[in-house]
Amino acid sequence: MNSDTVYVKNQVMSTSSVKELLDYIQQNDDQFNSWQRFIKKQVDIHGRSFEKFGILTGFSKNTIKCWCSGVFPKNRDAFIKLSFGLRMNVEETNKLLVKYGGYSALYAKDIYDAITIYVINRRQNNWNDPAYSYDALDMWFNKYHDIRGVHTIDTNYFRQNRTIGIYNDIISIQNDEAFEKFILDNRAVFLSTYSSLITFIDDFIRIRISEKEDALDESGNRDKLSWHRIINERGVDKALEKSLSELRQKGILPKRKILIAMGINLNMVEPDINKMLSLANMQPLYAKDKSEALLMYVLKNAEKTDSVLKINNAFHISELTTDRSIRNEYKKMIDRYMDEYDDLTDEQIECVAQFIRAQLEGHSVQDFFENLF
Repeated sequence: MNSDTVYVKNQVMSTSSVKELLDYIQQNDDQFNSWQRFIKKQVDIHGRSFEKFGILTGFSKNTIKCWCSGVFPKNRDAFIKLSFGLRMNVEETNKLLVKYGGYSALYAKDIYDAITIYVINRRQNNWNDPAYSYDALDMWFNKYHDIRGVHTIDTNYFRQNRTIGIYNDIISIQNDEAFEKFILDNRAVFLSTYSSLITFIDDFIRIRISEKEDALDESGNRDKLSWHRIINERGVDKALEKSLSELRQKGILPKRKILIAMGINLNMVEPDINKMLSLANMQPLYAKDKSEALLMYVLKNAEKTDSVLKINNAFHISELTTDRSIRNEYKKMIDRYMDEYDDLTDEQIECVAQFIRAQLEGHSVQDFFENLF
């Protein structure tokens, strides 16, 4: 996190009310990310008209016009297509995806993203070769379609192959034959993509289930909580349920705001959400994003209301998770928390789950979550 972002986060956290925070955001709009400002600047630099910019990037004039009025591209692929039209390199494409799209950066352990990284990198010296164009991506994806998703999970093998090493290998490859060999040699890595993320989310679902496993429903039967029921009880967008299913079955990573909304509806606090985002190859909650600044403020104030808020999830996840690295990380988090609150009783720790639910059912928090979509 750079010094400018740290300054904005400190300003956000020092506000004394939601109204004061919203006033600060409005008065300092230029400090926060703006897709509309970005795309207008690109049109001015590259096309000077909606029609010319559309021809350059492969989008219609009306689409560009909508973007300049503040409408976002409809999906992650549209941002990637835009990066091809603007002849961006991998670093520039990642900035576009993360800063303005709210998506993950190109992830070297995701087979589709690995292909995209390779094609973009090769394209830098082969601008006119159709094999490295945006339109050629479908051909590449179809070729390796079976190496996608969570067909098998070998987290130890997956973890031993560091993402930065995989990325460096990809950008060093100089021909298609070597890239094909690389894909086949690393098949086990690609088949385990996002396995740690899925495990983390499923562990939180199990935690929430365990909290209600002894409750009775209206008919006197055991009240078994499920992700489907969590979604229905909270009355939130069905996209959360569909997105988790696609992540489990096809390895399709949800949009950042969908992931954050999953975390909120699983009663995660800021450290938990940041851990989940890191497992998705995304940056932590970002103070220079308006909606995330508000979320950070709400979560921080929830922690102030009850000083043991963070510890409840940390204890549960450290006891339940089967992922050794996550368990060790959370045990260290518990040690840090307990150093701060060494006078906690078991009763205080156990009551935190109920407190979290009460916080998340507050009117102002619900309003915020509804605006995530």
